[in-house]
Amino acid sequence: MEPIPEPTMALPGAGCLLCILTATAASSTLTEQVKTFSSDELASLPSEVKTVLEVDKKNVSIVDAVIQIDELPDSEGGENKPRKNFTELAKKYNVDQLLVIDIDSHGATRPYSSYFPTGAPEASINGKAYIIDLKSNDYLWYLPLSMFKGAGGETWDEAPEYPGITNSYYQILEEFRDGVLNAISQKAAN
Repeated sequence: MEPIPEPTMALPGAGCLLCILTATAASSTLTEQVKTFSSDELASLPSEVKTVLEVDKKNVSIVDAVIQIDELPDSEGGENKPRKNFTELAKKYNVDQLLVIDIDSHGATRPYSSYFPTGAPEASINGKAYIIDLKSNDYLWYLPLSMFKGAGGETWDEAPEYPGITNSYYQILEEFRDGVLNAISQKAAN
């Protein structure tokens, strides 16, 4: 599992510099709350994945080291190939296949049109999970995940703790976790 970045408040649609400054100022207390969100409940995901795969008699090892994917050599490209070459990891970790869970961003998102919000904020998480065959450097499986969850109704705007959007955030983490585990379970069964 790749290191999880810090939670962020995304403001898509606030395109110009003045728009970004206005949206950032208007969202400052919500942004402070989003910074307190914890992704700790995803820390157990690698061991849960291992348990799911071992049910199908797969020999599974967890790589506890941080793999710097951006530092791997570039791939030759082609259909069904990642942009990086993972093959050197086969000997290093004594594995044939590598399952990577990568969370690109998480926190909250509030859409804007220039200076004006166009909707309520939503909890969000974006990432992907994929399996690489380390002999051929081919994708064996790829699952993009982009999830959003609103607080429901007008309950999101309860500063400074924002319980509605905070609750939605922790629900979406659980949905992300379940989505990864269910997809891997189905893949393992095939």
